[in-house]
Amino acid sequence: MAAVAAIAGVGMMVCCSSSVAAFMMSGGDDDDDKKKNVTGPTGPTGPAPPPPPGKVKGWGRTTTSVKNVEGIPTPEGCMVEAKKVGSPVWIHRNSGHGGMPNSCDIKAWSAPYAGDEADSVHMHGCTYGGNPETGCDPNPSMAGYPKGATNFTPNSEFETLNPNECVIKGTEIGAKMWGYRTANHGSAPNTCFFYSNANAHTNDVADISHISGCVNSNKSLSNACA
Repeated sequence: MAAVAAIAGVGMMVCCSSSVAAFMMSGGDDDDDKKKNVTGPTGPTGPAPPPPPGKVKGWGRTTTSVKNVEGIPTPEGCMVEAKKVGSPVWIHRNSGHGGMPNSCDIKAWSAPYAGDEADSVHMHGCTYGGNPETGCDPNPSMAGYPKGATNFTPNSEFETLNPNECVIKGTEIGAKMWGYRTANHGSAPNTCFFYSNANAHTNDVADISHISGCVNSNKSLSNACA
């Protein structure tokens, strides 16, 4: 599934095109399966070894995608591909997949996903730490970004392929909220930005270009990190 670039501003307000919603990727693997007349997990259903820490069987549907990569026979290969584009989450399809065997669905973000022990075809994993069941690092985070924001002063934006560094930097400078422009961002991909305050934010899976969170991991954007 091809990556979708969503253009947003870099200044005082980051504004996403309304066309982004039309390209919402909620469970990209499901979309690919439908295109190939494949519904849900396919392939062998026999017992499989349990996944190591940071990975669970199955694939989460509440996600936003960056791109698909073919010719990847192992979950570890998906982690390598995810790090190339600053993606905190990936899904591997093994050789038993009926539509896209040995491939990766590289994600910009995923909601916590408990896994599916009956699925012997997909593996859902974290790139930079954390656990899919509670949320891959940086965690907790949401898709999109809070509106009505006051940019942190002085401007502390920087480029990185590891969105966890946004949280680390936000703590260092005393910002209240952090944000990350994903590889899908049209003008400033893979950059961190910071707010001193903003409105409460509800998870926006239609926004494939941003993820964000509170610098204090015990707080939530849902009440403006109060």
